[in-house]
Amino acid sequence: MSEIVACYIRISQPDENPENQRIVLEKWCRERGFMPLFFTETITGAENPLERPVFKQMIEFCRMNKIRKIVMLDVARLSRRYEHLKEVYKWLLREGFDVVFVNNPIPSIAELKSKLLEQIKIPEDNPVAKSLTKALVDIFCSLLDVVGEIAFSLAGAQAEAYREEVVYRTKLALDRLRGEGKLYHRPSLIDYLALHLSGKLDFKQLTKEDIEKAREWLKKFVKPYLEVNVPKKQIAKLLREYLEREGFYMKFPKAPKSIHRIIDNINKVIS
Repeated sequence: MSEIVACYIRISQPDENPENQRIVLEKWCRERGFMPLFFTETITGAENPLERPVFKQMIEFCRMNKIRKIVMLDVARLSRRYEHLKEVYKWLLREGFDVVFVNNPIPSIAELKSKLLEQIKIPEDNPVAKSLTKALVDIFCSLLDVVGEIAFSLAGAQAEAYREEVVYRTKLALDRLRGEGKLYHRPSLIDYLALHLSGKLDFKQLTKEDIEKAREWLKKFVKPYLEVNVPKKQIAKLLREYLEREGFYMKFPKAPKSIHRIIDNINKVIS
């Protein structure tokens, strides 16, 4: 029976096609006689792999079924954050997993050493030659280990650099649209509070001082509840009830009322 390997596929956006990765991984497994078992996840590469739902499920499944090999298209599938990449990769190795990046091949030192020892005829009748041969194999493998570490570091740095470049280009595009007045911004609860407290009628009239006063008002409202460990969900409900009593939502019917969006605004003032 063919050895089962776990194939991890990660895409960042729902409109991306995971089949592109699946085709490459299937071909790689087929050529080596492996049976692929796919785990597909839609999540940003900046998220720590150990906190991703599907990645965690895959690790648990592998442990339960004694699957030791995990295959991915490249190091960016594991992470686009260099620190996460190094940390999780080393953790996987410590846990006994053999991790393969199809487009970023990293030599497996244990496997190379085993193959070298198979190919090299060690003279059993000569203790000195036997010791020297083993020492040379160890030195060679150590050099390969360094090369593998360098290759992995370069691939990881490239993955993070790509992400940083995307973030930078996105910021430039948003700044340009904002400067041209073309960027649509859905007002937050803090924006509506700034209108309410300042008495102004248009978001365009708001100043940084108006926004800061609204943030301080919200922070002052939630602080006593946070100090006695009231859950944020309950605080959001209390805030909504207070604003309803004050006629806030009568004045601003489009202001956020969902608990989720109110909690988002609370997080902005306490972070």
